[in-house]
Amino acid sequence: MAALEEDGERSCDLARWLVEAGKRRRIARPADAAAGFVQGAAGPQGPGRLPRLLLFGVLAVACLQYVYLDALLEVVSLRQLIIFLSGAH
Repeated sequence: MAALEEDGERSCDLARWLVEAGKRRRIARPADAAAGFVQGAAGPQGPGRLPRLLLFGVLAVACLQYVYLDALLEVVSLRQLIIFLSGAH
């Protein structure tokens, strides 16, 4: 029973610590500021994200069209092969 009580106390201590840690705010350190990290900044959702996303979409569509066209040309360039099978032996 003593082991269960210790586990219960540890769980309560851990829960209390997590609640306290959740209430604290992160302080921006000079290393974070030098790396461009600012708490609450727009980050990758900023105004430069839309042109990059649009460019990526256009490139993806262009690649898919190229693959589709390549497969279409491969099928068209195949020679026709007609095989007649008869059921009579």
